[in-house]
Amino acid sequence: MSDEALYLSGDELADLAEPSEYVDAVKQGFAYRGNGAPATAPARIGGEDAVITSYTAVFPEWNVMGGYMYAVGADVWYTTPLFRADTGELLAILDGAVWNPLKTGAVAAVGTDYLARENASSVGIVGSAQIAKSSLSTITAVRDIETVDVYSPTVESREAFAEEVTETLGIDASPVGSSAEAISDVDIVIIATDAGSPVIDGENISKGTHINAMGAAHPKREIDIETYRQVDKYVPDIRSRVFGHSVQERQRSARGFLEAFDQNAVSENTIHGELGQLAAGNLPGRTNKNEVTLVDSVGTAIETVSAAHLLYQKATEAGLGSNIKNIPRHMADEL
Repeated sequence: MSDEALYLSGDELADLAEPSEYVDAVKQGFAYRGNGAPATAPARIGGEDAVITSYTAVFPEWNVMGGYMYAVGADVWYTTPLFRADTGELLAILDGAVWNPLKTGAVAAVGTDYLARENASSVGIVGSAQIAKSSLSTITAVRDIETVDVYSPTVESREAFAEEVTETLGIDASPVGSSAEAISDVDIVIIATDAGSPVIDGENISKGTHINAMGAAHPKREIDIETYRQVDKYVPDIRSRVFGHSVQERQRSARGFLEAFDQNAVSENTIHGELGQLAAGNLPGRTNKNEVTLVDSVGTAIETVSAAHLLYQKATEAGLGSNIKNIPRHMADEL
């Protein structure tokens, strides 16, 4: 057993993998989860000035396990340890900030792949920050997107977003003046904000729309009750997060769904398993063209460890990383 591991910096991990590679890795990780791979719901604790969130997953098929731990205070600091699943040996510690948007966006792509209509070509986006961009870039790996409408309250932000999408992805992207314009009559919706209250009105959601909710978590909610009232299949990234078994889990719970549940706009029957069950083929995705479907994700170690495994493999093949020592307990006893 080695006491050496790799530290992989953000500089080394930036642009190491393509969006489509993240999608493939995350899809496989969710399939493993759907067939029984252990994963925990996110838990958060903290004080008045900073909080820390953590979650874990184990993938015996890849012989890796690990998690995500990040602190939010004056800024956000992300870190991912990756271990061997059979021995527990530390393989690497990855700086988690640079690739966080792509592994997060890949969840939207996986959800879109199973729940959006096969011929889906139009996207409406509310939000213009990193997660909105990465969700769109990864979705283009699973659907041929032709048009994008984007709304952000800041005019300059939505205009810059649309210009960047047009230039980098070759998609006809337009800034629009309201969330209603963004989400009306489109095939796929991406909601990726940090809003404290709903940013869309469900009356503007068309039949057959697939929605990716990628942003705000408890105590915030970005999707209104009327949207949930229309949803035929609600698919969380991990089901235990929906109701939560502890105060810590509820800090990362599905606030929007819970509000709708309390108002009898949805029931437990609205929950269509969890995303891994679709990826594993144990539950169907979309079954008719008029269903309104929603994938709700605020982050799990499923996508994190899947992406970390991908990046670790690519980094070692490229000879990247700095060697570090991580002394196991039996060696520590000798010191």
